[in-house]
Amino acid sequence: MIEICSKLNILPLSLLQCTMLAMGQVTLKMSLARMKPFGWNIEFMQSVLLNWRFALCGLCFGTAALLWMLIIKNYPLSQAYPLVSLSYVIGILAAMVFFHETVTVTKWVGVALIIAGCWLMAEPASAQQQVTADFIQTKTVKMLNEKSTATGKMAYQAPNHLTWEYTKPFVCSLKLNGNQVTLTRDGKKAPVNDSAGKMLREVARVMMSSVARKGTRSKQDLPLTGGLSALFKRITIYYDTKTHLARRIIMQEEGGDVTEIVLKNVVSK
Repeated sequence: MIEICSKLNILPLSLLQCTMLAMGQVTLKMSLARMKPFGWNIEFMQSVLLNWRFALCGLCFGTAALLWMLIIKNYPLSQAYPLVSLSYVIGILAAMVFFHETVTVTKWVGVALIIAGCWLMAEPASAQQQVTADFIQTKTVKMLNEKSTATGKMAYQAPNHLTWEYTKPFVCSLKLNGNQVTLTRDGKKAPVNDSAGKMLREVARVMMSSVARKGTRSKQDLPLTGGLSALFKRITIYYDTKTHLARRIIMQEEGGDVTEIVLKNVVSK
């Protein structure tokens, strides 16, 4: 359930959670109106235990709590917590419908401001125009149980230009400009055939999708399409919880080999 729900946008999840929270308040008010005056006696206990509205209130609050745990598990708290204010909007609407309360113009203005603020908080981060970073790439070969490490620099320029340059222990660079792939080794261009070029383009696009956008969650599994599904079992991007920029990429191959790329000194514009 968590994997399915985590793929949803945060706004509908928060809207459902806030609806449950507001309906819990509504059913609590309804149940309290039908309870006996508080006291340590049988009559009061019976009015609590036999009040189905009170049970419904607990169900609403419990559902809201579970949804909240799901939200903060998959989204940054700085984005999720302000959206709780949607419950104020739903609460006002519920007060009008169930209790026939009057809502003033001032309150409606407040409702409009809350909705506008929640929309801005839920809006996905815009694509980055330019990103530069240093990287450490570690390849773990399952069969040999050994690791190899390479370091280098990367640069992304919107919309589809990527330079991936290795500096240690060898010198090599991969450049993607639109659909054109250029591979350079020791200062000389290396030939790239059609099949290799297609695979390099797909891998390069994975890297671009990793660094070009800010993540709304702490991690995200990329959908594998084309030749990537035959090569990789899973590609996971981990985002920095403060900057929401990609900080680590793990690519698991079908054969069990794993490539980990750690991005450092990331600068976005």
